[in-house]
Amino acid sequence: MSLPETVVLVSVALIVGAALLPISRKLGVPHCVLLVLIGFIGSELVIALGIDTGLRWHHFSGIVFYLLIPLLIFEAAHRVDVKALRGLFSLILLLAIPASILSAVGAGVLFFWMIDHPVGFPLLVALLTGAIVSPTDPTAVVGLLKQLPGAQRVAMILEGESLFNDATAIVMYSLLLGLALMQQSVPSAGQIAGMLFFVLTGGLGLGLAVGIAVRWLNGYVNNVDAEALISVAVAYTVFIICEYWFGLSGVVAVLACGLVVADKSRTGRTVAAPSWRILSLAAEISVFLIAGATITWILLRDQWLAMLIGIVGALCARTIAVFITVSFWNYVKRTEQPFVLSEQMLIAAGGARGVVTLALALSLPLELEAWFTVQAIAYGVALFTLFVQIPIVSVLLQHSSRWRATRIG
Repeated sequence: MSLPETVVLVSVALIVGAALLPISRKLGVPHCVLLVLIGFIGSELVIALGIDTGLRWHHFSGIVFYLLIPLLIFEAAHRVDVKALRGLFSLILLLAIPASILSAVGAGVLFFWMIDHPVGFPLLVALLTGAIVSPTDPTAVVGLLKQLPGAQRVAMILEGESLFNDATAIVMYSLLLGLALMQQSVPSAGQIAGMLFFVLTGGLGLGLAVGIAVRWLNGYVNNVDAEALISVAVAYTVFIICEYWFGLSGVVAVLACGLVVADKSRTGRTVAAPSWRILSLAAEISVFLIAGATITWILLRDQWLAMLIGIVGALCARTIAVFITVSFWNYVKRTEQPFVLSEQMLIAAGGARGVVTLALALSLPLELEAWFTVQAIAYGVALFTLFVQIPIVSVLLQHSSRWRATRIG
């Protein structure tokens, strides 16, 4: 496909995605669900008509990882008000880092055990799959939670957790993918912890330094349009510098930089937020449409068991990780308002999978062993989230005349 044809295709996709926004509001259906459906139906029609566009999902892998993911991370950092989360920040970090790692490892071990094919689906690949399905996207339920009495702090937990566990999941993805492609033996827990510490802290330090420099530069230029341009350029620059030059986490660096820059915008003028929201919307439309277009009947027919294993493993791992983490936090904090069982269940159920899981699945290289199974599991978990988990949780919340934290012993 030529460059002009590609530009036209992308433009049409964005127009379709934008046109679906009022339809999703009118029908009460999440925008992402309509995008996946349109992508799937459109691709199936093209196949039925015998048209070969020449496009394959792996053509988008580099674009998704290096172009769209930095947009999504920086915009999320710009949107979340960290100061409002301060009272719950310790629990958010526990859920976003150790609980996210526990969920990913637990899911990976369950996948490895249930698939039971160490040659075709080795442990490293199973752990990589667990990392892909670990990030959460509670956007569809957070709005409802904020409207219910007593549920606001659960909404804050889910919103804050999703911001930071995206970075954790992408770091694990990059690390495990590199090991899997090198076909190395599984490193020890100490080695993995050391590598994670290096890439996380290094990316964090560089991101904070760049963010401070950007705050100074924004104060110097004192122009909203210029600040928007600077923030876009910096997001990509710091990502590439970390990934290619220093071997650090570009995602963590972008996240840290975005939080520092956003903090300035909340203390004074609002900078770049509308521009970043438009870019993030374009990225989300692209990811969901591409994902829908790459889901085929053949995938659903041949990989239905892998999808089912993925759904069961991801749900079990997430639920166990949340209960362990929140119970530990309750015990350590000993606050007057601990998170009771009903709230823990809501945190576990509200941690749906969305755009980052699909983006990582679309970023898989063909060189990865069992990439088709990994992608099928990720798609299965994401489809379950979109068409089962989110609707059920939303209906339950909408029919709650008065949500309250019921003390269950």
